[in-house]
Amino acid sequence: MSELLAIKNLNVEFVQDKRATKVIKGIDLTMSKEEILAIVGESGSGKSVSMKALMDILPEYANIEADSILFDGKELTALNKNEKRKLRGNEIAMIFQDPMTALNPLKTIGSHLVEVIKRHQKTSKKEAEKLAIEMLGKVGIPSPERRMKQYPHEFSGGMRQRVLIAMALCSKPKLLIADEPTTALDVTIQAQILKLLKKLHETEGMDIILITHDLGVVASIADRIAVMNSGKIVEVGTKSEVLYSPKHPYTKALIKAIPKCEKGKRERLVYVGDNYDEEVI
Repeated sequence: MSELLAIKNLNVEFVQDKRATKVIKGIDLTMSKEEILAIVGESGSGKSVSMKALMDILPEYANIEADSILFDGKELTALNKNEKRKLRGNEIAMIFQDPMTALNPLKTIGSHLVEVIKRHQKTSKKEAEKLAIEMLGKVGIPSPERRMKQYPHEFSGGMRQRVLIAMALCSKPKLLIADEPTTALDVTIQAQILKLLKKLHETEGMDIILITHDLGVVASIADRIAVMNSGKIVEVGTKSEVLYSPKHPYTKALIKAIPKCEKGKRERLVYVGDNYDEEVI
């Protein structure tokens, strides 16, 4: 498989009140075509910031530096703002964890989709509406013609997330970055969204970077895993390598923290004076 993405020495710092805080510390990351790559780590580890730096959608107080960000043979660090704007949505799309805040509550679902289509494609409103209905059907939303006229509050969380995926699909991007796409959803809907992403990867030829803190999500969908901690990538490997033969202590700690349904001895925290002790039950 040929290389889709290669990031070399990416650094990000936030400068506020004349103080600089380095949040991404020299990460290197590669991704092949026809691959689903998961970036895993606890909240604050730098997963989302690193991918927003790739998209160049961080706030103005963020300073982004990299030796190279090569995407499908194109050097992103050499592009101007207008060229980067064209790249976003057309070739790289991103969806976020809270679909309610990503959608305008005053606009219908159809108007969201039509706006995206017309922004990236030269097409009439009628053709855009036809494509929008097709995209809603493709992501598994029933009665898409009727749903086009409804508003975000009339959709469940899982359905709103499907709308965001449909919006990302409208421009047929080569890479979809999914930032914690199942966090606000219940377990059953999580499984449906992951199954949908996997299906779109296979049928649409769309490669995916999945940002998550949930190793259960990773196990069901990813081909390779990059583990992040404190702004650095501490381990990269195939799903089997990382989950079953972790090398870095942080990766081992993440895996150990996964709740297990096992019979036998269990431990609970017991309050004793000013301290908590473990008690085997």
